[in-house]
Amino acid sequence: MRKRATSKIVVGICLVLLLALALPLMSACEEEMEYNIGLTQFATHPAADAGRQGFIDALADAGYVEDENVAYDYQNPEGDPTVEQTIAQKFVDVPTVLVLDDIGDAVEVAV
Repeated sequence: MRKRATSKIVVGICLVLLLALALPLMSACEEEMEYNIGLTQFATHPAADAGRQGFIDALADAGYVEDENVAYDYQNPEGDPTVEQTIAQKFVDVPTVLVLDDIGDAVEVAV
């Protein structure tokens, strides 16, 4: 169980690093775009809520502000893996530049 949690942390760190590389490249575009970012949280929990808000705040500090150039699609399957797969498929079907997943498997499904 600890190994799975560690691997999810590593995946999360890799996603943040990928975002750190991708957003400056996206900002090089001449026209102002609105980026769709999917946020999925496997279940409601204060730590996960704080992590999601920290992610949004960090992007805002970097100039990616909600309703200006970023649209967040926040989804919470409340622990139901079937619903989480449906959410992940929605993120694939709708042009979403990034999917942030706290501890669930949505990113694996979306890839």
